[in-house]
Amino acid sequence: MDYIITVISPCYNSERTLKRCIESISNQSIGFENIELILYDDASTDNTRRIIESYSEKYDNIVPIFSNSNQGPGVGKDSAIEKATGKYIMFIDSDDEYDQIMCESLLNEINDDIDIVSCNYETIDGFYSKTVYCKFKEDYKSKSKSLLSHDELIYLPSAMVVNKMFKRNIILKNNVKFTSLRNGEDELFLRQYLLYSKNLIHLNNYVGYRIYKQEDSISKSQTVEDLFSYLSVCRRIKEIYEHVDVDMSRLLEGRILLFIQSLFIYDILDNYDKKQLYDALDNLSNLEKEISFNRKFGLINDISNFFIKHKQFWLVVFYSKVLYTIRNSRLLLKLYRRMT
Repeated sequence: MDYIITVISPCYNSERTLKRCIESISNQSIGFENIELILYDDASTDNTRRIIESYSEKYDNIVPIFSNSNQGPGVGKDSAIEKATGKYIMFIDSDDEYDQIMCESLLNEINDDIDIVSCNYETIDGFYSKTVYCKFKEDYKSKSKSLLSHDELIYLPSAMVVNKMFKRNIILKNNVKFTSLRNGEDELFLRQYLLYSKNLIHLNNYVGYRIYKQEDSISKSQTVEDLFSYLSVCRRIKEIYEHVDVDMSRLLEGRILLFIQSLFIYDILDNYDKKQLYDALDNLSNLEKEISFNRKFGLINDISNFFIKHKQFWLVVFYSKVLYTIRNSRLLLKLYRRMT
């Protein structure tokens, strides 16, 4: 049977959140019978596999994929796309959930002239909730929808795939891949897909996706290797767009900002190899010089990037450690969020 939508969820040690994720799909307003749900277990060591097996035995439209080794979410999503039968493709992280009318809301907008539809999302952690409105155009508050043409799509500021609907035929025809990168694979996929897209509709007033920040999530713990992954994504995007007339600084600013923020959002600097870290910082400094990077992020991040550009790496480390301490103090965190 061919379904209208295939929803793909890569899973790893998701036993505490996976049921909530699955049920947010099974309760969709368009009817679960119209959805194919592919659950990719990336060699979990908890009860994730048993949960997937239980649901796949109950529902014919839940397709399990089990990996024998941990390969990262990008490999999982690429494997799931190969098995997908839906006309449209959506993604969900196993920690998160869809609003009940998420699929219906995006499906209502996609057509022959619209190749991608997106909506806003909400982030929730233990003591903080924030709705993120994707401001693609200045008039986004006065209109229920924003239409972005191909030229505007190239600079799409959101690198997320979980709040979007894609066309499977565009993915397959153009061999769009996530690849095996463990960080930044979503942006690499998205930037490739946008090259072959005519128009995007963004639902300015609709919040369809909920991100739950897990305190012990794998994303809380990163290493210098993840910084090199960010750089690999930048280099790959630069290569893909090499023969396209684009502002490379604008195109790569999101990934460069993530590199900078990772130094104080995650615990990278708790235990690191100095030479390896300095090599990563030097690579970023050289990349910015190559593309004549000229974008501004705001005072806090611009200070860090100033040190990176001038290769004052010991100051980058010191400054990032101060910011990390602030972020991990609830009182100071409130002040930090007001500043950013």
